[in-house]
Amino acid sequence: MKTFFDHKGSYDLIIEQTFFCAISPEDRSKYARKCQELLKMNGKLVGLLFDFPLTAEGPPYGGDFDSYKNIFSDYFNFRTFEPCYNSIKPRLGRELFFIFEKKIVNKMSRSVILTNEEITNKIRRIAYQIYETNINERKFVLAGISDNGFILAKKIKGSFGKDFSYTGFVVRCEN
Repeated sequence: MKTFFDHKGSYDLIIEQTFFCAISPEDRSKYARKCQELLKMNGKLVGLLFDFPLTAEGPPYGGDFDSYKNIFSDYFNFRTFEPCYNSIKPRLGRELFFIFEKKIVNKMSRSVILTNEEITNKIRRIAYQIYETNINERKFVLAGISDNGFILAKKIKGSFGKDFSYTGFVVRCEN
C-alpha cells in the first residue's frame, strides 16, 4: 500500500491541516523533506500546527515553535509563523499559523543556494558597483565569458534600467 511518502507530483502549494499531527514524531523530518521535494520552485507549505506539548500518546501529537523550527528550517524559509488568531473555540490558543517557502537545496552538499530575490539583489548591487566605479566614463563594455558569463552580463546590463544614463553594450567571449 502506498503512503504520502511514496507520492510523486509537483505543486505550487501544499495546505497542512491536521495531517502533520497524525504523523509519528520519528517521521516528522521525513514529512518536511517530502513536502519540500513535492513543491515547485518558490512553492509554499501553509497551514496550522498544534501548539501543545509533544507526548508519546497520540495522534494527535503536539509540538511547539522550537521543535517545528528544527524540523522545517532545513527545507523551508519561514515567511509567517505565529499564533493563530482565528482558531475554532476548542483549539483557540493551541494552534500556530504558518507560511513556509521552499528552500532550494543542493542535494550534494545540502547547502542552501540563493533565492531568486537574493540573486536579483546581488546582481543589482554589482550593477551599482560598476556604475559607481565608471561614473565618469562615456562608454564601457560588459563582457561575458561563454554561456553563463554572457547571461550574467546581460542581467547586469538589464539591472541598469532607467536609473542610469550610459552607453554600453554586452559582448560574448568564447573560450
